[in-house]
Amino acid sequence: MRYDPQVRIALAARNGLLMSAQVAITGPQERMNAWVQQQWSRLWAEYAQQLLKAKLYGFMPFEVAYREAPAGEFRGLVEVAALKDRHPRDCRLLVQNDEPVGFVLKQEGEEASILAPFGLTTTFEAECRNPYGCALLARAYPTWYEKWMEGGAKRTIRLRMTKDSAVGDIFWYP
Repeated sequence: MRYDPQVRIALAARNGLLMSAQVAITGPQERMNAWVQQQWSRLWAEYAQQLLKAKLYGFMPFEVAYREAPAGEFRGLVEVAALKDRHPRDCRLLVQNDEPVGFVLKQEGEEASILAPFGLTTTFEAECRNPYGCALLARAYPTWYEKWMEGGAKRTIRLRMTKDSAVGDIFWYP
């Protein structure tokens, strides 16, 4: 469904608006505000596409790698080095007091628990204490399926055009 041209363009347009989003950090400590702003700006610039995939699956798990800042104004402070996205089908969220605290990653028959702050999950439209969220396209699937299924709208149009090419038909435009 995601590769249907109409759906793909709509998703890209929707994400395009978010890609240009800006965040302003405020707080009592100016240096801390600047550090958080720098972290967010860098992470959004590098990983926005992966972070926005939470809309496709309802949630998206990430492994977070940290490092010590090698240079610059914040030299020596711990910062996020990278976010490694994991496919949601390979993960099960770990929840404590109705809040996600990490996830279990299944790879090659083995399981590993990745807890916060090394495990990060983003969600989309999580309702009623559902930590997994709701996929953006879940509600659109029945309509899309009706269009493309055997005997659906596309098939009906194709049959009509075949019939009209054999018998002949006139199309009138107002």
